[in-house]
Amino acid sequence: MKLLLLLPLTCLVPLLLAAPTADAAKIKAPTGRTMVERLDLSSPQATAQTFLDAYASADYFSAYYALSLDARLGFSNAIGSFNLGTLIPGATATDMKGSRVWDKDLQPDTLSQEILIDPALGFDDLMQAAKGNGMLPFVIGTAEVGAPIALADGALTLAIDNAGGQPEALVFHTMIMPDGSWRIDRITWDGSDAQARPWGILP
Repeated sequence: MKLLLLLPLTCLVPLLLAAPTADAAKIKAPTGRTMVERLDLSSPQATAQTFLDAYASADYFSAYYALSLDARLGFSNAIGSFNLGTLIPGATATDMKGSRVWDKDLQPDTLSQEILIDPALGFDDLMQAAKGNGMLPFVIGTAEVGAPIALADGALTLAIDNAGGQPEALVFHTMIMPDGSWRIDRITWDGSDAQARPWGILP
């Protein structure tokens, strides 16, 4: 305190301006009690951007929670039917190198058992292994989310301009939840299985 009193006013002004206010701290702090509640799922565009950002940064755990219940069940059903190839291009039915669960060269352990009983961890595990093997179903480049287009069933589609990614155009099919938040029900692109959830790789 004595040091501050000795400083000339011209030195104090920059310090005061740089100090964050309580209101500013509140604005920057994430809202929501849980990790899922802190995801921005407030609109179709926000949900699409949340998924894109999480997927591009290999945070597949967060990306999972931007998907609808049916999309998550679609993923679990593909895993449960031992058909990884419908989710990951070039994957064999039951083997994915680098996966804690699906790498046939690894012995099951406590962690693999934990992943097996948690669908979000299972999604993250498989997608991370696919990334490590260069086998992701799509790669996010400089993605721009287009305006939503309403469908007859109340769902909204969003065109994703995925410049520099693979493929360069994606379509997100979104749906509203009872609490007013939005989820991605399907992701499609030219040559994919348009009815599969969360997406589908054709043989």
